[in-house]
Amino acid sequence: MKFKFAKQWIRVGLFCLGIALSLVMVAWAYERHASQQVLLAYPPPGEFLNVAGHKMHYICQGTEAPTLVLLHGYAGGEIDWLPLMDVLPSQQRVCAFDRFGSDYSDSLTSQSVTGLLEQLHSALEQLHIEAPIVVGHSLGGAVA
Repeated sequence: MKFKFAKQWIRVGLFCLGIALSLVMVAWAYERHASQQVLLAYPPPGEFLNVAGHKMHYICQGTEAPTLVLLHGYAGGEIDWLPLMDVLPSQQRVCAFDRFGSDYSDSLTSQSVTGLLEQLHSALEQLHIEAPIVVGHSLGGAVA
């Protein structure tokens, strides 16, 4: 009797686990689809660079050196920095970059902090930015 009762609860538990996993998969697929639709509906506010054959999105404003470079966190994008960029002096050159795989930049399958640093260095060289002040949040802080 006890074994039969335990077996029934195991089946119920596995069924509930299957339902939960199905819901997670549906939510993940919807989030991925909705994120792509948002990016298609709203054009990128900045420009693109070609870094190692991939498009990297960035936003720059102002002209005065030194350039302040802003790097977003793991789950963010360069548009997360727009509120800060709006309150900085308009003449100060400020650039925010989208890491590959974020928002408007091309996706890459895997990246290391060293790879992120090399990509940023290439982007800075293309924009002729020398001796920037680099500020990062979360993963961006590791790169900074």
